[in-house]
Amino acid sequence: MIQAVLVTICLVVFPYQVSSTILESGKGKDYEVVYPQKIPSLPKGGLQKLEEKTKYEDTMKYEFKVNGEPVVLNLEKNKRLFSKDYTETHYSPDGREITTSPPVQDHCYYHGHIQNDADSSAVIRACDGLNGYFKNNGEMYIIEPLKHPDD
Repeated sequence: MIQAVLVTICLVVFPYQVSSTILESGKGKDYEVVYPQKIPSLPKGGLQKLEEKTKYEDTMKYEFKVNGEPVVLNLEKNKRLFSKDYTETHYSPDGREITTSPPVQDHCYYHGHIQNDADSSAVIRACDGLNGYFKNNGEMYIIEPLKHPDD
C-alpha cells in the first residue's frame, strides 16, 4: 500500500518565499516540518517591461526536503487552462440567459515535476500559499497552506 503523505505549506513572502511544511503519513501519526524556499529566477528574454508583468510568474521552483532528502519542485503556469473561446453563462433575476466572453485574467495554476525524477508530477495552485499535490519516488504528497491559530 502506498503511503499517502500530507504536506502543509504556508508561504512567508520576501526576500524568498519560505514555508512551514508539515509532512503527515496517511494514518496521520507521523509529522515532519520542513521549510521550502522559492528559488529566484530571471525572466526569459531578459527583463520584462512593466506592463507585461503579471502577478504570477510563468515558471517557479521550490526547494525543500521530503523525508530528509532534498528535492526541487519545478512548476510551469498552465497556459492551456482556459480556451480562447471561453464563455460564462448565468441567468438574470427574470430568467434571461446571459453569456459573456470575459478576458482571461492572470491565474495561479501550475503543473510540473520534481527535478531528476522522470516519473514525478505536480499540480499546484499558488494563489495563497501552495495547494495541490506532487508525486515523488512513487509516493503521493498533498500540499495545503499551514493553518495559523489566529486564522
